[in-house]
Amino acid sequence: MITVYYSAKPTFNKVNDTFNTIPLLNMLDEGLVSVYSDLKKNKNKNLENDKSMFICKSFLQYTKNMYMMTNPYNISIRIEKTKVFNLGNKELDILYANRIMQINDAYNISYSPGYLFFSEEPVELEMLSPFMHKSNFCNNGYIVPGSFDISKWFRPINPSLQFYNNDEKIINSEMGDPLMYINFKTKETIKLKKFFITQELEDIIVATTRYKRYDPNRSLSYLYDKFVNAGLHKKTIKLIKENLI
Repeated sequence: MITVYYSAKPTFNKVNDTFNTIPLLNMLDEGLVSVYSDLKKNKNKNLENDKSMFICKSFLQYTKNMYMMTNPYNISIRIEKTKVFNLGNKELDILYANRIMQINDAYNISYSPGYLFFSEEPVELEMLSPFMHKSNFCNNGYIVPGSFDISKWFRPINPSLQFYNNDEKIINSEMGDPLMYINFKTKETIKLKKFFITQELEDIIVATTRYKRYDPNRSLSYLYDKFVNAGLHKKTIKLIKENLI
């Protein structure tokens, strides 16, 4: 069994007084949902076991440590190329950000509710679109995928939505709507433990997220070595254990 420590974390630093308040973030957060358990709730009860995907070894292995991040808020936004118009709760204005165009004639946005993960042992975290669930948030595109070792890098993750085209869009997403999958790529069982973020942990996040400004185009393995050799793995895990919920 591998323990993975996590916390609710907006991915924009110092977004504002409201969303930088950790107790409030933890009250809003509904936690991560097991993808397997959520899918199994709708299992056909008349299906014979030997014909069910829910006992298929490959399906069980693939979804064993896969979790779903759901929307903590009700949102309504209109997208016009580079512009985002918030049609809903104006308190959430700060949560939307346009990114530089990655694909010709298709913009994308970052939606900043997110999570922060760390572990003492090597674990590869993978971000995916919630392809086994109906997602209003993802109707117009897909979550930009990615992966990294959460024992050697400390950064928040959030749903970054890449659009299929540049047409005007309306995105209505209710609280509980699937945003993205978070998959821990290990055969070991994952045990999740939640922690509070402190200012010292914030400082480590700033260091990792801004490092590439000063030393760009480095490989992940290079960044991992920098993180570990700087003593940040030991420092991070110490601070996390001191602030478990």
